[in-house]
This record gives sequence, structure tokens and C-alpha cells, in this order.
Amino acid sequence: MSRHLILLLLGLLAAQHAHAQMTVMSCNYDSGMVVISKTRWDETGSDFIIRKTASPLPRCVFTQQPGDIRIPESEKIGNDWYYIGFQQGKLLLDAGTANTGRELIVIDAATGKTLRNIPSLESPTVEGNFAIITDETEIPASKKQCPEVAAKYLPNTIIAIEKKVDLTTFKITPTQKRRCVYME
Repeated sequence: MSRHLILLLLGLLAAQHAHAQMTVMSCNYDSGMVVISKTRWDETGSDFIIRKTASPLPRCVFTQQPGDIRIPESEKIGNDWYYIGFQQGKLLLDAGTANTGRELIVIDAATGKTLRNIPSLESPTVEGNFAIITDETEIPASKKQCPEVAAKYLPNTIIAIEKKVDLTTFKITPTQKRRCVYME
């Protein structure tokens, strides 16, 4: 009996060690602040701490201190948010886990308040002062326009257009870039 208990305890210690190794943290700096992000190992998404700091942290550690802003507010709140950028005092997150039906979440780092939720078919990206999102068009997908997906996925494929979101004004401007997007 005691041998089984020892093996169980060793297994639990190994699992705890594996959990510590699987947790990914990063620190990103802008405007006198740092965003500490920690990927959730047991479910989707990440947790974030925003902290005012005059200089880089000696170590990137996810430990909340007085005055920090935590996003989401509690570790018990589920989310599917992923870090995509931190600039101009704004935390930029990708919300979603599917290849389509995502959102660009823009959070004011000074207050922790959400400034914008902007729908995007695919994961948003950041290019300079712009976030790049994708949106549906009225153009029907065809084998000619979408040869790479036509054989298998044409009934579930749409033509999407890239749009630029100005991160200062939040003005959304379509680009000329279009592509075929498979919808799950």
C-alpha cells in the first residue's frame, strides 16, 4: 500500500513539474508599462498583468502586485484571448480559437477597460500603427478564384478582404488584398 502511495506522490510531483515547464510567460514594454502574459496550460487563452514600471523587470514573473491590472480580473474567468501587441498604451488581443470568427480586443493599459471589440474572420495581426483584420465580401468564391481550396472546401469558402484598423483613431480602411478563407 505504501509503495502505491509513494508512486502516486511521485506522479503528482512530476505532473506539477511538467505544468511549470509548460507555462509560457512573456514581458512586453511600452509607455512606462509592462504587460506580463502567461499562457494557460489547462485551457485556452492567456492571463495578463499590466504594471507601471520605470525600467525592465529583472525577471518576467506572473505575480500580481498592488496597483497591477489583471486581465481577466480573476483566474476563474475563462477566456480565449491571446497577446498580439502592446503599443501606444494599448494592449491588443486576439479573441478566439477557431480559424474564423475571431475578434481584435483593444484594452486601455492604464485603466484595463476595453476600448474596442472588432470582429475579424481570422487572427488579427499588427503592422506598425495598424491592426490588420479580415472581413467577408459579397464576392462568391469560385474554383477559379480559390484553386487552392476548391477541390475540398469550396462550399465552405468565402472571399475575404483585409482591412486596416488605425490604432489611434480606430478608423477601419479596406485594402485591396483579398483571399480565400475556409469557414469552419
